Amino acid sequence: MPFWQRDAADFVLDANPGLPQTTGMQEPETYVHTSRTIESASMTLSDGTRLDADVYRPAEAGLHPVLLMRQAYGRRIGTTLSHPHPWWFTDKGYIVVVQDVRGRGTSRGHYDIFVNEAKDGAEAVAWAAGLKGSSGHVGMLGFSYQGSAQLLAAAECPPQLKAIAPAMFGWDVHSGWAYENGAFRLAGNMAWATQVAAETARQTGNAAAFSELYRTHRSLPLLEEVQGLPAYVDRHGGLAHYRRWLEEPAGSVYWHERSPSARSEALSRHCPPALLISGWYDIQLPGVLDAYDLLSAAGRECRLIVGPWAHFTWDRKVGDIDFGADAENRTGLLILRWFDHWLKGEKALDDWAPITLFDMGSSSWRTAARWPTRRLSFVLTGDGSSSVDPQSGGLDTAPPEALPQMEWMVTDPWRPAPAVGGSLVVPAGPLNRAAVDARPDVMTFDTAPFAEPVTMCGRVDLELEVVSEDASFDISCTLSHLFLDGRVYAVGEGYATVTSAHQPKSVAIGLRATCLTIQPGERLRLSLAGACFPTYPVNPGTGVRGELSCLVDARIVATGVAVNGPSRLTLSVV
Repeated sequence: MPFWQRDAADFVLDANPGLPQTTGMQEPETYVHTSRTIESASMTLSDGTRLDADVYRPAEAGLHPVLLMRQAYGRRIGTTLSHPHPWWFTDKGYIVVVQDVRGRGTSRGHYDIFVNEAKDGAEAVAWAAGLKGSSGHVGMLGFSYQGSAQLLAAAECPPQLKAIAPAMFGWDVHSGWAYENGAFRLAGNMAWATQVAAETARQTGNAAAFSELYRTHRSLPLLEEVQGLPAYVDRHGGLAHYRRWLEEPAGSVYWHERSPSARSEALSRHCPPALLISGWYDIQLPGVLDAYDLLSAAGRECRLIVGPWAHFTWDRKVGDIDFGADAENRTGLLILRWFDHWLKGEKALDDWAPITLFDMGSSSWRTAARWPTRRLSFVLTGDGSSSVDPQSGGLDTAPPEALPQMEWMVTDPWRPAPAVGGSLVVPAGPLNRAAVDARPDVMTFDTAPFAEPVTMCGRVDLELEVVSEDASFDISCTLSHLFLDGRVYAVGEGYATVTSAHQPKSVAIGLRATCLTIQPGERLRLSLAGACFPTYPVNPGTGVRGELSCLVDARIVATGVAVNGPSRLTLSVV
């Protein structure tokens, strides 16, 4: 039985897991197109700017709905990192339009990250609806930048836009993309800005700049005097948005006008039916869940799918783990059914549960009408030696008899704890972090072996009581699945920069959500460290932001975490 044909009254395990197979639909990876011509088409925005697009048309005559994708990476790519090629959708009866956004590809105008995608996107929807052969009904699709662009356009409420399918998108560009709890996402931000700047160099024919940026992207200079400002940044105009992201304060108009989250009111009232797709190892996962919670609470028509995937690619093999055939990318079929209903009026979706998640412990799909509400808390316990004795730190469901005390970890900027696996590295995914957990600058806290299967599902919350003599410090938090053979794979992470903690201070850190069934004998582990380099810059302990501080000023930072009562980890369980 397809996963959407389950009783969604409660969170249930699909007895026949896997994404649906729909009779008569050709699988994306088997399709080969050999005989059609891609049309070039242009539109003129209300301010006179020309935007260019490729138009893929079905072979059959008649009127067809339009699927619009607005690209920032050159329209011929068609988001085939994650989606079937546009020709696959034309065989299903759709006109597909892939448009270069303003200032990208051959489209004219100045490219400014996200700032024009709302108004431009709404105008593009109206233009696409009026193309020859169009039924007048438009859907939007795509992932990452294209996903955010869909939500920005949808907030303008163009009447021709009947449904969207944004995947792995940025929701709040400041707190969910550029920063996390005050910490700058160093490696990711620099890599993406370098890619954007290289594309600009290509467009302008600057071969020398493109060549340098192309090489630099593959070996980022993250160890220069100022971590976030290697010399090539200013040599290439600040890498477009990168320098602005370093300097722009939180809460400013700059972030507001670029974030779909800033349009929450409009989306709550007017968002068309939305199919939201993400992955447990997708760096944008928290924002996708926030968007789903907003739309579902507002009563908008929406569905959520989360697979075991990273930002790209979406496949069964992620990091070190093969999650099986049921984890293979079949989202093209889901997207097709979504648009068949909303743009063609075909089969109702009453049998499709609101939430569909891949359980990384049982390698199967689960469905739910709502997030589980049962919460399970673990108290961090220890005897003061958790950084050097991995057996001493624990996660207990009941407070121990031992008195509260501090567990201390020391972060040396000469050898900061590295980023290994999870959603915050490239390539992302589950990588065995046992060797990292064995470092003396990493504290570990393990549960006892589980006596019976337990399924955790949803968000993970961590409350720590911390203290330090330094002006600021970082806390890197990783929840991992600990296998019987000693392998350790991250299933959720959180990170925060903490200031003014000369006296014990309570800090709440949200870890990434997960869906995982723990089998008997297996354990969960919480790892704490003062760094996660180069995902985040090394905190110098001086109160100056790590990405803007001189490495020579960095000091050794000691951080205390109160255990045996004050600090706890809380999970949602089925």
